[in-house]
Amino acid sequence: MTQALLKAEGWMIDYTPVGAVAAGQVVLQGELIGIAPEPIAASVKGALQVTGIATFVKDTGDGGLTVGALTYWDDSGKVATSTAASNKYLGKVVIGTTTEVLVDVLLAGTAQIAAATSWGVIPVATIGASGTGSGDSPIVPGLTTVSAANATKAITLPSAVPGATCIVKNLVAATLPVFPATGDTINGGTATTGALTMAASTSAIFVAYDDTAWFSLPLLPS
Repeated sequence: MTQALLKAEGWMIDYTPVGAVAAGQVVLQGELIGIAPEPIAASVKGALQVTGIATFVKDTGDGGLTVGALTYWDDSGKVATSTAASNKYLGKVVIGTTTEVLVDVLLAGTAQIAAATSWGVIPVATIGASGTGSGDSPIVPGLTTVSAANATKAITLPSAVPGATCIVKNLVAATLPVFPATGDTINGGTATTGALTMAASTSAIFVAYDDTAWFSLPLLPS
């Protein structure tokens, strides 16, 4: 089947692709996921559906995609998954079992700005810090607990979208550098390379003010 089969109408946004897009193709724009209801030629304005209900193939053996579960899009495997990691938040399962190979998802659309449909339920994930710069160990909006910090291993915030919120808990008794994505800043620091260093075993909330600027609460994680 195609990457996604639209089953219920939802909000549409304009989209002009660089390359041709097939009907049912999933398109990522930062943290926003859209689905093309019909083919779009290269450099021609078309539309993407960002809310509603769509059917996806789920990750092989993923038993976590049952009704009500948070779902993520694995763009490398082109499948829906219950694993957050570096995948993009997709929505909530409305039809799915532990054994079926397809899953129906209520698309989050613009609610991805807050990482979920409300602050009542947000995505949670654990990630091991790795690498030493921007782009290493990317996280998604929601709550992320971080292991493996050693004063040099780092994590990276997602590309800024106004209102996007990341809660980070450093699980280790070592400092943790937190980098912005390419072109973004944290607390007015240097774009891309200006990391905020979280002290050992501290927590912080990162909120995006616009499409480039993140701010931390508190200013110095504690």
